[in-house]
Amino acid sequence: MVTSDELLSFCDRALDGYAVLARELGDARVSARPPGLDGANTAYGLIAHVAGVMGYWGPHRR
Repeated sequence: MVTSDELLSFCDRALDGYAVLARELGDARVSARPPGLDGANTAYGLIAHVAGVMGYWGPHRR
């Protein structure tokens, strides 16, 4: 079983990594859809989704 501290540590590391990637991409590219991939999400959209999932499921952990 994963403890709450372990889960929070994992989430912190993941979000820190996403923040680094977003800064490296810059404003224009983090908000752009990948060329040639119709219907693909932006990096911003994926990061927002992951953060939302963490926020939703974190409190529901057993």
